[in-house]
Amino acid sequence: MKRLVLTLLACSALSAQELELADVARQISAEFRKKNPALDFRTTLAVAKFKTSSERLQKNATADLVKASFEKEFVRSVYFEVVERENLERVLSEIELRQKGLAQAKAADDVLKGAEYLLVGNLTEEANTLVVSARLVHANSGTVVATAQSREPLDA
Repeated sequence: MKRLVLTLLACSALSAQELELADVARQISAEFRKKNPALDFRTTLAVAKFKTSSERLQKNATADLVKASFEKEFVRSVYFEVVERENLERVLSEIELRQKGLAQAKAADDVLKGAEYLLVGNLTEEANTLVVSARLVHANSGTVVATAQSREPLDA
């Protein structure tokens, strides 16, 4: 029961923070677009689970909720095509089914798209405030392309 209450608190707190996270995603998209004005196609992006050392944030699964919020925002973006990495085993098993002839698909569908960019970040708790720091990183070079940060009050 206590776990359920904590999860519900995290969800309600995060719901209030979703607008702020959407703004962070827009900031990153705008900074990316400013640095790539000639880009006329959607580039691939994988969203990693955000790191946190806060026991409270870990218990509340806040990193999972933040990751899901960012994925939702970037799926809506005209600049990025989000690729799945967390459940890669499931994706690979689907490809394997098709390759064995147990499911139908075009041969071209049996190739995973690589992520050209990764969204990584950290979650910290400072004086009852959730600090979300996000970085857009070019996967081939490791270059940080864009950064953004938000601060939102945490419910007690």
